[in-house]
Amino acid sequence: MNRYQRELNPEQCEAATHLNGPLLILAGAGSGKTRTIIYRTVFLLEQGVAHENILAVSFTNRAVREMEERVAGMLNSSGIVKKLTMSTFHALGVRILRRDIEALGYPKRFTIYDEGDQLSLLRRAMKEHRVSEKDYDPKMIRGLISNAKNEFEEPGDVRDPLLRKLYKKYDELLRVSGAVDFDDLIRLPVRLLNEHEPCLQYWAGKFRQIMIDEYQDTNQVQLLMAQKLASIHNNICVVGDDDQSIYGWRGSNVENIRQFDKSFPGAKIVKLTQNYRCSGNILEAANHVIAKSPGRYAKKLWTDQPAGEKIGMKVLLNEADEAKYIVKEVSRLRYEEGFKWSDMSIMYRTNAQSRSFEELLRRERVPYRLIGGTKFFDRKEVRDVVAYLKVIHNSDELALRRVLNYPPRKIGTTTMDRITSETKARECSFYEVCEDIENVEKIGKTQKAAISDFVSLIRKCRERITSKENLSSVAKDLIQFLRFHQLLYKEYEKLSEAKRRIENVESLVNSIAEYETGDKKTSLSDYLERITLDSTDSDRDKAGDEVTLITLHGAKGLEYPVVFLAGVEEGFMPYFRGSEGVEDLEEERRLCYVGITRAKKKLYITRADMRRRFGKTLEREPSRFLSDIPKECWVWLANKKAKLDLSEGQKDQLFKNFFTDMQSMLNKK
Repeated sequence: MNRYQRELNPEQCEAATHLNGPLLILAGAGSGKTRTIIYRTVFLLEQGVAHENILAVSFTNRAVREMEERVAGMLNSSGIVKKLTMSTFHALGVRILRRDIEALGYPKRFTIYDEGDQLSLLRRAMKEHRVSEKDYDPKMIRGLISNAKNEFEEPGDVRDPLLRKLYKKYDELLRVSGAVDFDDLIRLPVRLLNEHEPCLQYWAGKFRQIMIDEYQDTNQVQLLMAQKLASIHNNICVVGDDDQSIYGWRGSNVENIRQFDKSFPGAKIVKLTQNYRCSGNILEAANHVIAKSPGRYAKKLWTDQPAGEKIGMKVLLNEADEAKYIVKEVSRLRYEEGFKWSDMSIMYRTNAQSRSFEELLRRERVPYRLIGGTKFFDRKEVRDVVAYLKVIHNSDELALRRVLNYPPRKIGTTTMDRITSETKARECSFYEVCEDIENVEKIGKTQKAAISDFVSLIRKCRERITSKENLSSVAKDLIQFLRFHQLLYKEYEKLSEAKRRIENVESLVNSIAEYETGDKKTSLSDYLERITLDSTDSDRDKAGDEVTLITLHGAKGLEYPVVFLAGVEEGFMPYFRGSEGVEDLEEERRLCYVGITRAKKKLYITRADMRRRFGKTLEREPSRFLSDIPKECWVWLANKKAKLDLSEGQKDQLFKNFFTDMQSMLNKK
């Protein structure tokens, strides 16, 4: 018996030791999928596959770091892991573009625009085409362009004439700025692999063994990338669970995993069904909820763990009482049963539901962390400093427009517009006009002097970086020269707010310094690339001993000994936005399943009889998913025998009633 047979269950062993040809590992919740991937990576190395020929892809930097650490632990060597390519989809896209993007007519030193940058650029496109923001929300337009890119549609493929026009202009502005957005990090590599045979031969020839984690979350363009990269050797292994596909709203397509054998003919399918996480009652409840999902792969999870405690059902009068009960029970579990604060999580469907819990936890002095707040690199003061770094790096136009008059230099919109006109007349960049500002007409002496000083500052910073001076020293001196701290004190009346923002700026300098202490070659380009990609990750792995407040979407991939599922009612779970079809409702079912399977030992399900919505108190009804849970698996935590069992007709009518009430209130509003 070899180590794989000893240390893995039969299904895990079968998946881990598969060598050639397409493989789909259907990994149910808590079935040890990461363990299987790690063992398979080690198995490939033992079979003589070269380090540089192995590619492992996941969706978050956190997941990639976990893979790296666990492989290094098994091999007892971090050096070997560094030779493997373990990456997120977007980081892999950056790697391909850094080598080959010039073939598409983009500069080699491109900038990656985040959501804020994209919106600024899109507003320019709308302004040039005289499209009013009052009539069309830029965020909505950005989302539609993002959807088109994720479907691998070029501007000419878009049917709507207005969207086609804005998409085309937005893409032109990106190219002129020497920039790409996040969707381009997948779309453009696929274009390269499609249109340039040398590029395809290099990358598809390099990666002879490909593994993709969380495959149920992939979209159309990610599927195309996977097909292209596997086109030579056809050795692709994907891991996922169609029962946990919950990101359809952001482009993922559950059919990618359900149709894997059609995308990769001859695929072998291995199902991991032994659950190592949940107690018996919790797992039985989850199995019954997901069993009604149509089109899924047939599988039923099982566990050799005892049944454990029954799921606690609790019905409260309103959201305030729901929060009081949960916070009181959290404290009881901490002080009477010995659970740590960090053992417990309160989960809900929408961000707005966190408010009542936050207020009460703060009042009761219970330590907690809210996952899903403003990310560090999205904070204004951090974005301002990063914008300076982008201008220093490659004269990024959007960043330049952001900071040319920040701190204030008396450079207004009129001056900006005249520089823009000059760029069109000269057919050059915005920064090049600033460099030659003395020869630009109709700009005042004060503005010219300020712009010249700005260009001089950027030039000096570039010289220091070129001479290999520490990035952190340059950034620190830049912040001091700009008197950033004094500026923040002036901008914010509250001293505490100004201090918090100053701490964020100082934390950015610390981030650069920490980056420089790593064992990899450092550069401003690499740092900007790293923070842009890292900022897409949540901070959910940075935890102390605190109760976690998190949405169900954010909770995927996590587990806790104790979980409170709050607001399990029609209108919240399933959540209703007004345009749902059968597919949306089934994704809500999968989301409920994900929530249930986050719990290891204790699961509480709570709901309210009434809630305030838009200032009006409404009666609430139990979620249709609750009636799917067998009665043997749960127990009432109240004397009241509340309504739980509903017929399918009643469920549909409740859903329609909820929509009618919401529409009525919105119309009155």
